[in-house]
Amino acid sequence: MPLEDKQMWRRVWREIAKRNDLDTSRLVVTCINNVVDLSGVLKANPVRRGLDVKRELETVKDIILALPGVREVTDRNLRME
Repeated sequence: MPLEDKQMWRRVWREIAKRNDLDTSRLVVTCINNVVDLSGVLKANPVRRGLDVKRELETVKDIILALPGVREVTDRNLRME
């Protein structure tokens, strides 16, 4: 993994970790050539019942897109529960 991709991966995970409302234990983040791919399973934190995971995902994607160097965020293989 090139150094730039690794640094971007760390920045993305740092931003995702700030979202306490989401259970990201089964989330997979991949960064290749300034494109961030989210896959795996994303669900609401058990403490936050009734959370709109889709809306929260859109917020996370907007935050990731605002990071320097990120060109695109994809979530084709992401399952929400």
